[in-house]
Amino acid sequence: MATSSDSHNNAQINRRSIQSSFDQAATAITTGWIVGIVLLVLSGIVCIVLFIYVYRRNKKRRERGAQLNGEPKPNPGDQAASVGMLSTGYYGGPSELAGQYVPLRHEAPNAQVPPRELPNNEVVYQTRSVPNTMKAISVALVLACSNLTQCTLEVFQAAPPPRSSFNEPACRQLLFEHDFGNSYGAPYIGPYSPPSSCNFTTAIFNLSVVSSGRQYDRLATLWLGDVEVWRTSTTMPVQSGIHWSFRKDMTIWHPLLIRSQKLIFDLGNLIDGDRYIGFFNVTMEALYYDDDYVEGFHPAGHIYPLSTLSSLNNTTSLFSLPGDSGLVNLTLRRNIKNAVVSLTAYGNGEEEFWFTNVPAEYVNTFPGNEGWLYGYSPFREV
Repeated sequence: MATSSDSHNNAQINRRSIQSSFDQAATAITTGWIVGIVLLVLSGIVCIVLFIYVYRRNKKRRERGAQLNGEPKPNPGDQAASVGMLSTGYYGGPSELAGQYVPLRHEAPNAQVPPRELPNNEVVYQTRSVPNTMKAISVALVLACSNLTQCTLEVFQAAPPPRSSFNEPACRQLLFEHDFGNSYGAPYIGPYSPPSSCNFTTAIFNLSVVSSGRQYDRLATLWLGDVEVWRTSTTMPVQSGIHWSFRKDMTIWHPLLIRSQKLIFDLGNLIDGDRYIGFFNVTMEALYYDDDYVEGFHPAGHIYPLSTLSSLNNTTSLFSLPGDSGLVNLTLRRNIKNAVVSLTAYGNGEEEFWFTNVPAEYVNTFPGNEGWLYGYSPFREV
């Protein structure tokens, strides 16, 4: 049995470990920003130098063309006779790239090529692209784009709750902020209390997460007492850092939001110091709005948990099959007008790829590949 002093020391060690990992993540993100800014400035300087170079080169060519416009022109007959031949040595004549005129398919083979008429004193010339310049511009663009990988990767929510604006809530409160490291079986436990002196009909929870380093995507659940109100997943972080925010409309849970109870947020994560080094720093905030509903606001009168009722043990109330029975006994009022049942099922561990599972009698078909085949077949029914 651990003493109170041992528990206190272990808690301090865990806090120092979490803080150290969080500081490392913050340092990595800050370093990424600095490197990105430096590369962005260098890319801008390269682009400016290239622009000045191209501008001066084109300016010299225009000046040279203007000087040549004042020189005596060759005989138009000589110019017409030189069509289809190589360069005759004067500026503006047919270039070495000009070949014999080839008639189109719908023209007669012996069709006459009309002479090209040019206004007096006009010089027509072609300029070739400069491969080296294009290569330099491409390099500059690659450097500019690479800056994005040095900064925190922002992930946006594709379909936020349908509101014209999330500004100016009637009230707001921070629900919790927590670092999830080695957090399997160790959810965040905290109190939830409705905001005081605040009338609200709509509640929006905002989940904001920061992480960096190697890590898998992890499942997470939010509970108010024994009722699961939110199930989500993390993104897979990158070395330079990742950040995302997700808003969820929690109005349907209004009867739970207006009374104090236990809040549980479970995010099972693994830190081994080698392969998996990414902590998840999670912040959750509640925004409350006093909205008017066209047809009136009619929340559910009662919400009943379909769970293991394990919040008293400071753990989630998930059914884990096939170990748990999944049976719940409820007594409903006789005068109810409407009842809605909400079930959410997902597979992890041996059930993550349930569609590849085999019947139980075939699990040991390949004994040399232990753990390769999982049982209970690929059939699932809810």
